[in-house]
Amino acid sequence: MFDQGCLPAPVLAFFAQTGLPLPRDHVAKGTAAGPAAFGAELTHVTPVAETEPHWIGFPGAWGELEYVHAPGPVGTPFIGQSPPGPALHGVWIDPLGTLASWPAG
Repeated sequence: MFDQGCLPAPVLAFFAQTGLPLPRDHVAKGTAAGPAAFGAELTHVTPVAETEPHWIGFPGAWGELEYVHAPGPVGTPFIGQSPPGPALHGVWIDPLGTLASWPAG
């Protein structure tokens, strides 16, 4: 089922007004990591060094920018952005400073 909450109200209104079906969200099958009880591949702790694993230093978002493209009046509104990669998180930039900023308890 498509999560309509992902689309801005003008986009939903456009589809309703024109009688068009809502877009479908397609994803590719891939490896899922997590608790084995949920049918996923068991998650392992990955040792981290300054340059390893290589994905730690990725300087961009983990995914893509999301847009909906439709005729006017909707046009091509920006919907959202994927989360930033680890290299852009404070905990990787300054791990001790990040931990020191957390409340005690």
